[in-house]
Amino acid sequence: MITPPALPERLDAELGAVVGDLLRAATDAATAPVRPSDPPRPAVPGAVAVVAHRGTVVARARSGYAELFDADGALLPEALRRPVGDVFDLASLTKLLTTTAALVQVDAGALDLDAAVADVVPEFADAAADGPARGRVTVHHLLTHTAGLLDVLDLWRTDGDRAARAHRVLAAPLLSEPGTTHRYSCVGFLVLGLLLERLTGLDLPALLATTVTGPLGMTSTGYSVAPGAVAAATEHQVDPPRGMVRGAVHDEAAWALGGAGNAGVFSTAEDLVRLGEMVRAGRPALLSGRARALLRTNVLGPEETARVGYGQALGFRVGDASALGEADPTAIGHTGFTGTSLVVDARNDLVVVLLTNRVHPARTAFDVGPLRVGVARAAREWAGRH
Repeated sequence: MITPPALPERLDAELGAVVGDLLRAATDAATAPVRPSDPPRPAVPGAVAVVAHRGTVVARARSGYAELFDADGALLPEALRRPVGDVFDLASLTKLLTTTAALVQVDAGALDLDAAVADVVPEFADAAADGPARGRVTVHHLLTHTAGLLDVLDLWRTDGDRAARAHRVLAAPLLSEPGTTHRYSCVGFLVLGLLLERLTGLDLPALLATTVTGPLGMTSTGYSVAPGAVAAATEHQVDPPRGMVRGAVHDEAAWALGGAGNAGVFSTAEDLVRLGEMVRAGRPALLSGRARALLRTNVLGPEETARVGYGQALGFRVGDASALGEADPTAIGHTGFTGTSLVVDARNDLVVVLLTNRVHPARTAFDVGPLRVGVARAAREWAGRH
């Protein structure tokens, strides 16, 4: 396998300064103890951002800490604080890689988006409580959060091995008729990951490595952190009792299942720009033009789009103002619970990546929203002048 070359670089001092200032302001605001009773602060402990314009990296910035707090939310002594590195827990940005892996199989003729999930994983239809509706759930429904499956599962409470937990995922109940409503569902992507494993005979980490991250040259991306790499710490978890999570997936269900389709991948901003450029411009040519079009085509009707607050394509959200600051239907992207985001802006020829550990040391401590919008808006305003 030939690794694609790195994206060319022509850093713009003006944009780099603006993005750097935004990151420094957000990380400086995090350097105070965290108390459970406090409202979320518009801040993050550590952050890395990369912006690419027309396939060239034009800005990168980093600030803050990979680990800043102890288990009680007190600031660590200066000597124990770890400066921010490159590697972050992507959280739900994993779904974009799982989506891409599914579309590679579609392009190869091995998977039909309109196929019933039960055609590939027959036991999915065995949950009798839902009746025949389960047999109508398709791969397309999973990819667009329209299967009717519930949001999350507390898989860590399921005794037994991975097979026992996978059985619980495949038996997860439907909350609505397939195809009738949008309900963001991590469970749907857990099911999708298991389906891809059954279809290909590969576990999901191996499948992503051989069909997505390898061909795209995403050499720092995977379900484990490379030896010597510094991954940003996330949350101090009590239930399940994991302590301060470092170098392991933050998402509890993905942690319990292992190699999951909804979360669990670690990556860098530089690697994610490669994914964004493939989606934006088709370079490298991993997916067909038809498959790439499905990543930016809203499948929801106007009323459902208004109710949800954004459009939904395969995997990607369309015109999500929480990542952009405005509901622009020419921009697609996704956010991750740990404080990550990827925006692919077709109108401005932009890819914007922001990685943070906003859940460190507690998921209620920080609000990454203002920083997300600020970085995306700065990039869009700059691109409008270039």
